[in-house]
Amino acid sequence: MKLWTTTKMDAGSSGYSGFLEPDDVSIECIKITVALLHQFRPKTLIQHKDTPLQLCCAGLKVRFGVSAKFPGNAGRPKLNIVVDIPENLSQVLEFCDDLAQRSSPESGGTSEWRPLIKKYGNMNRPTVRLNIPTVASGDIAIYSTDMYKKERDGTIQKLVFSKVDAVELDSMLRGNMVDAFFSLQIYDYQQNAGIRLVANMLVIHSK
Repeated sequence: MKLWTTTKMDAGSSGYSGFLEPDDVSIECIKITVALLHQFRPKTLIQHKDTPLQLCCAGLKVRFGVSAKFPGNAGRPKLNIVVDIPENLSQVLEFCDDLAQRSSPESGGTSEWRPLIKKYGNMNRPTVRLNIPTVASGDIAIYSTDMYKKERDGTIQKLVFSKVDAVELDSMLRGNMVDAFFSLQIYDYQQNAGIRLVANMLVIHSK
């Protein structure tokens, strides 16, 4: 892993200007659409004002560290973390989950709809799972999620990994805080359907 130092990064300057904070989302502008892809394969999208809904939220506590329990495509690991979410983000995601379950073609089949939000502990705190996708690069797998480290003085450094290492990533994320930029994808796979949150970028706070 290498560090590239930057002095300033925000949603606009980093190429993530299309990501909305929860308070910037208008619930009445969220809708489900079905687009036909090549070979007439339908893809269900969650849109906000006619563009795919993408969200960002700062200071999410990582409740459960990196899990690589199940293999993904071509044997590459499927990585994810579980984070606590604030009430305003929970309200947006609950609305999307309910709307998708009622409106998407996936909900009309035989698959079981998997709730997006789970609650843990005596405080019944809402949590979600953020998926960290990987891609093949030659004979190895690398992260497709952009990752940065935020120092206590506000300096932000880009993290560059030579390969996927779940143990290394877990040591950085477990029990820590992250700023997350993520997209919402509706899936239907092996009799399970629901919304998958895919991390496009994670900013990991220094411990």
